[in-house]
Amino acid sequence: VGVVGLGLMGTAIVAQLQTADYPVVIWSHRPEEGEPLIANGAVWSDRPFQACNRVIFSVYSSDIVREIIDAMWDDLSPGKR
Repeated sequence: VGVVGLGLMGTAIVAQLQTADYPVVIWSHRPEEGEPLIANGAVWSDRPFQACNRVIFSVYSSDIVREIIDAMWDDLSPGKR
């Protein structure tokens, strides 16, 4: 499972997924936010759509979601678009 956005909510989602023993791939505009999560077993990826079949967005607006998807569009396989 991928998680994009590592603010308060994204970090809490990652922690819950890790507690449930899910492998978690993370990405954020600010990579330093991921350091504590990586120390707990999360894996950083600059290309979360390639690394995961499912990606959870935890960002504060649909405009930000669109920006991220547009920037990573080429990483989305046709079935994920």
